[in-house]
Amino acid sequence: MYYNLFDSHMHTKNSPDAHHTAQRMCEVAIDKGVFGIAITDHCEIDRYLIDEYEVRIQNSYMDVMAARAEFEHKLVISHGIEIGQATENIPLTEEILNKYAFDFVLGSQHCANGTDFYVVKTNRLTEDEIYAKLEEYYTYMLKLVKWGKFDVLAHLTYPIRYITGRDGIKVDITRFSGLIETILRTMVEKGIGLEVNSSGYRQGLHCPMPSIEYIRRYREMGGEIVTIGSDSHTAQTIGQNIPDAMRLLEQCGFRYFTFFRRRKPEFLRII
Repeated sequence: MYYNLFDSHMHTKNSPDAHHTAQRMCEVAIDKGVFGIAITDHCEIDRYLIDEYEVRIQNSYMDVMAARAEFEHKLVISHGIEIGQATENIPLTEEILNKYAFDFVLGSQHCANGTDFYVVKTNRLTEDEIYAKLEEYYTYMLKLVKWGKFDVLAHLTYPIRYITGRDGIKVDITRFSGLIETILRTMVEKGIGLEVNSSGYRQGLHCPMPSIEYIRRYREMGGEIVTIGSDSHTAQTIGQNIPDAMRLLEQCGFRYFTFFRRRKPEFLRII
């Protein structure tokens, strides 16, 4: 039994692909005995104008402030954002990060060469085409962490959610060990944290993203900052499999995990 349940990755209706209000997310988190949450609504830089993210970010901020006022004695609420494809327009990204007093910034790479793996039908690709897309993906991710003006890297093995979890195709991710090692080393050097994204358990992977070998490798390299997030797009999955992720962190030698306030990590014992 674990008690310090903090869910550092979730989305409200201010994200194009999510379904519930910030108020509803908070109510369900409290009902589930969650200690705290970070609301990290999407901002996909490559779709900033198309999906009207300027308005979405403003609305998310106002909703989080209202939720804090309503639930401040029952739940810790961090005001976060998930920035996708930041290096597609670095000046815009940095303008957004300077404009708002975020507690927490997740850095994400969802796309390879402009296409999100969510929309790629990998079961229609050849094996060589899949591996080419994965190489593109990790090349973009390395560029992202070299820029590095975010707090935590989200779902390191994001493409596997769709290649294996959705489409049932097994791939050998170790082909990209050199790139991933460089990504992890760069993160440690820059003080960037690693997210353990528990949605992998419920999306056909039976493990978090990334899996244990990459969590352990981050630890071996000296990484100390890890957050845990359910990546919930509905209230029902808040906190789901977070105890499993905490157990995995213990196996990798972690005694603490983190959440963020004012862009600074705060450490919680895994108990």
